[in-house]
Amino acid sequence: MASMSRLSWSRSDERGTRSALRLAACVLALLASACTVPVAAEAVLPQPPPARPLPNPAFVTNDDVNALARNGDTIFLGGNFTRIGPPTGGGVVLDPASGLRASQFPDVRGTIFAITPDSAGGYYVGGHFTAVGGVARKNLAHVLADGQVDALFGPPVDDDVLALALDSGRLYIGGDFLHVGDVIRRRIAALDPANGAVVQSFNPGADQSVQDFAVAGARMFVNGRFTGIAGHSRSAVAVLDTATGELDPAFDAVPNGKVDAVLALGSRFYVGGTFTEVSGRSRAGLAAFDVATGALDPGFSPSTNGNVYNLATDGAHLFVAGHFTEIGRAFNNAVASLDPVTGEASQAFRLFLDKDAYTLAMIGPKLYIGGEFTKVNETPRNRLAAVDTTTGAVDPAFDPDPDDDVYALSIVGGRLVAGGKFTSAPRIKVNHLAAINAVNGLPVPTWSAGTDGDVSALAMADGRLFAGGAFKSANGAARQGLAGFDVATGALSVLDVPVRGSINVLETVGKRLYLGGSFERVGGKRHPSLAAINLDTNKLAPKFNAPRTLRRASFRYASVFALAAAGDRLLVGGDVNVSRKVGTKRKPRFEFRNGVVAVRLTDASVDYAFNSQIGGQVQALIRRADTVYVGGSFSRRSGTRYVKLKPRKGKKRTRKIPLYRHNLVTLAVRNGKLRKAFNAAVNDDVGALALSASQLVLAGRFELVSGRRRDGLAAVDPATGKPLTRFSPEPTGGNVGALMVDGARIYAAGDFSGFGLVPRANFAIFAANADAPAGTAAQ
Repeated sequence: MASMSRLSWSRSDERGTRSALRLAACVLALLASACTVPVAAEAVLPQPPPARPLPNPAFVTNDDVNALARNGDTIFLGGNFTRIGPPTGGGVVLDPASGLRASQFPDVRGTIFAITPDSAGGYYVGGHFTAVGGVARKNLAHVLADGQVDALFGPPVDDDVLALALDSGRLYIGGDFLHVGDVIRRRIAALDPANGAVVQSFNPGADQSVQDFAVAGARMFVNGRFTGIAGHSRSAVAVLDTATGELDPAFDAVPNGKVDAVLALGSRFYVGGTFTEVSGRSRAGLAAFDVATGALDPGFSPSTNGNVYNLATDGAHLFVAGHFTEIGRAFNNAVASLDPVTGEASQAFRLFLDKDAYTLAMIGPKLYIGGEFTKVNETPRNRLAAVDTTTGAVDPAFDPDPDDDVYALSIVGGRLVAGGKFTSAPRIKVNHLAAINAVNGLPVPTWSAGTDGDVSALAMADGRLFAGGAFKSANGAARQGLAGFDVATGALSVLDVPVRGSINVLETVGKRLYLGGSFERVGGKRHPSLAAINLDTNKLAPKFNAPRTLRRASFRYASVFALAAAGDRLLVGGDVNVSRKVGTKRKPRFEFRNGVVAVRLTDASVDYAFNSQIGGQVQALIRRADTVYVGGSFSRRSGTRYVKLKPRKGKKRTRKIPLYRHNLVTLAVRNGKLRKAFNAAVNDDVGALALSASQLVLAGRFELVSGRRRDGLAAVDPATGKPLTRFSPEPTGGNVGALMVDGARIYAAGDFSGFGLVPRANFAIFAANADAPAGTAAQ
């Protein structure tokens, strides 16, 4: 049975006004009172135009993407996600039979509350959004039949648009707004559908939200939260003249609750909501009136025990959507079919939804239902379903599975157009792993693999994809924390080496797979933080065991976040601290190695010749030739400078001040010595790095790179660290946590919702240009 805890809903209650929380800090902590920070000395330079993602990938995920790997034309993703689908934003056009996308719907940056056809194969959309198809549109837009945004129609509306209707050469809009462009219109307006110009002769005005309306000839039936409209006192529902906006004085239903739905059918119009009385008569949630006179229909009184949010009809039936468990003397959860004359519920039509239904549409014998439900008649259906109009039987072929609530449905040219708070539909189910074709951005149909928990690291070797994470099984078989899969099919490898703890990073060198993380035991053996797997035997390499001194200062074991092969050594980055006793017995002393430690590939013994002198956490390593790039949250002393002090007693004075590099440095692979020519001056954490011939791409929580505004994602010159001219994508809603570059493209993954005005949930691709300005994404 549906929960009855939600007793009042309106589309204005779900505006989706979530602001993207920026996690980057702007101020660097000084390491000493005399320390100076290079960033502070530079002025913040103008921000370049933000780069935009390419049309590929043709999918997004429903949760974080933590790791990337590539094999030929296949890109592998690992993370917390369980579904993937196209990046639709708040709208999608679906084939009504299969539930697959029927045509391109331009990305909507926000939520759609209302859709109405334009009679030419396109449609108008209203809601709470800032852009459609990458074009700035505030809460109202017109999408043409070819899927393009109408360049001639773009009136900005200063608050939510909740209702739309096109009739007799006018587009009527209702909502919470007070202005359409520069023209004052209080919550209801009529526009020229060609250019969005406000119709001056129609200006009724309402004192509160207009939720919906239905047009029948010269009469408009309006409902909402208002208590006054067109200069008169009217509560929740009114009748207006479509030409002048004047109120019909004869109609005053005086409902004692909210009205959320209105529908005109023949000689009647129906209202639905939360009321229990209209026109002085008992009516629970539903009532019917005469279209011409406004008189209450005495024979229509079905009664509901909850809320009515939407009404639809095929002429023979009145379909009701809402939040109820009983209606018209029959038991139905959230959706019912009534006789439009008597209000009796159809006993043959039985539907039970586990949560509310908000919107309805019909094509032939199918009724399409949108809402927040996850089941229909015990059949899994997330937020959008198709049922038989006679029996309520669920259509087994239609399952678009949008990732959030559906608020609007409309039939346009034989297609189903859906709008809501979702960002992707239709979606397919996956389990924390996915394989994507790098050419077209679509899932690889022949590859199928998954785990029962999060994947945090991926690596390629020996014709296999290796995944590390917080899982206990893979492809249905026991695999704790580590698994291998065939790159062509996803079939599970024989590798079965359980890892107790978390794997943060994987690195392959020859026939060995190296694991780094916060684990304690591997393959039943004590191998804290670092271990190696022999890929010929698929067993733990027993001689490779990090010394007990590989630890984090305040914990028993180190946390390893980054690995990079360097000849016969492995560079290990993270919260690591190793030490050894040197000197004599009488005068012993200790040598420490922090941040990045070099260990030998054979036995994990520490090479103390490598001394990075990094104080802090290292999160990313990438090596090219004799240089290693190091990213994280740290400081590295880079030298000193002398400043003049005020002379005292006629003597000149100076003070020596240490200088530091923060969060991103380059070191010599041989000995860890700082490469001073590289100075990116990044003002906050760097969590991921990727390298091509002409650019180093970095991601993290930073806002400035060498004094230039770069919000969380940037490309710099690999030799100097200076930002490349135009690459500034501006991730919103989260951070980029994984990167990959293949020369032609930059792949970014994480927990973000998009870039600028373009929705891209958790994964995006940018064009990488080897020539200056490098990293420019195609517009």
